[in-house]
Amino acid sequence: MSEKDVLRKPVISRPVPWDEVSSFVCYYGDFKEEMALFDVAILEPSKIPPDKITWLRSHGTYTIAYIYQDIASDISFEKRNDLMKLVDEVNSGKVERVVVSYKDRLSRVG
Repeated sequence: MSEKDVLRKPVISRPVPWDEVSSFVCYYGDFKEEMALFDVAILEPSKIPPDKITWLRSHGTYTIAYIYQDIASDISFEKRNDLMKLVDEVNSGKVERVVVSYKDRLSRVG
């Protein structure tokens, strides 16, 4: 599909259901309209303006703007800096949706 075809892609009111996602792009550069060809776009938020993220969403592309990752096996949350950052951003309304690779990956206690 060419760049011109991306501009002709119909506006979709909502993305495909998560269990039907078949393509994604992990992109760390400046905004490109070709990202709308994918069901999911993983982005570096400092490089993509909010209006472009809104544009991608209006074209049916899920956007993931940050990946939080902690490597810890302790039940203490003191070592879970990214988890605490995520919780703070969810509570402040900065994060709209949390996607976890597996249901037991967010946190295990006990």
